[in-house]
Amino acid sequence: LVGTVIRELKLPARVQLTAAGTQSVPRILSVRMWYPAADRKGDTATYRHMMKLPDKSAHEIVEHGAAFQDAAIAKGDFPLVVMSHGYSGWSEQLSRLGEHLASRGYMVAAIDHRDTSFDSLPGFLMSFGNVLINRSLDQQQVLDTLLDPNFAKTEMLLASVDKTKVALIGYSMGGYGALGTAGAA
Repeated sequence: LVGTVIRELKLPARVQLTAAGTQSVPRILSVRMWYPAADRKGDTATYRHMMKLPDKSAHEIVEHGAAFQDAAIAKGDFPLVVMSHGYSGWSEQLSRLGEHLASRGYMVAAIDHRDTSFDSLPGFLMSFGNVLINRSLDQQQVLDTLLDPNFAKTEMLLASVDKTKVALIGYSMGGYGALGTAGAA
């Protein structure tokens, strides 16, 4: 059995590229978590994402998951896997992998990096530049938050994380960030 919840994490403010130059902005990210569940209470999750490509109308992507929304967590200490999506992706983009890992005894936290959309070449360059700045910092700060003992006191799910067993999975630009997070120069 797998449970799932979404948590908002407030990360330290950082410099972002904007049309006017740079500015310091707060960084608030959603993290979709999957975990071994103790029961089947609640509805199964539905993952929704609005995909908007330049010069195209928005298209909603809907996927019905197997995880139970807000289910109670099973007893145990679970290894933590943090997942980081690619450019213009979203946290549930790898939902099947997240659910599968949780069904095998892992706590999974998928970051929604909230990459900015664009409709022009300058907009793309600004958006992609922010991804280069943010991806590894997001990963590091989400890991720091999830492993912080003070945060775990308020977030009961994290009390079940085995802090000696932590992994990071990155797809595409998430992989770029993972290399930086791991210390690649």
